[in-house]
Amino acid sequence: MWAEYFPLGQITGIDIAEKRPTLDGRVKFLQGSQEDPVFPKSGCDARGPFDVIIDDGSHVPKHVVASFHVLFPLPAEGGLYVIEDIQTAFWPSFAGSLLHGGDTMKLASVPIPKFACARRCSDANFGIKWTLAI
Repeated sequence: MWAEYFPLGQITGIDIAEKRPTLDGRVKFLQGSQEDPVFPKSGCDARGPFDVIIDDGSHVPKHVVASFHVLFPLPAEGGLYVIEDIQTAFWPSFAGSLLHGGDTMKLASVPIPKFACARRCSDANFGIKWTLAI
């Protein structure tokens, strides 16, 4: 899916399950857990720096927070960090909170010094060199 959104991107995916995609050589999968504090960073060290990091993992708040603490400092200068499907922060079935969104929404109160401008996403054909989709 992310290869379609970023047709010029080099894409690195991290998943706990083994993946054998039939995609072109722009896509590389690394198998491991987003909860592991060492594994996601090692993927970034090997394949980055990344212009865009997308947390599209389990959507469980504690996993989102674990990924954020490891990966948020790692986008390239002016890069983006995106948390996908944050509505699960409000779903009790994902350990979220109906009242306040739990740990995922608490991240919104963290100062974000590397917040990128929206203009970057308007680039024609999303000509982004490196992308990490989790």
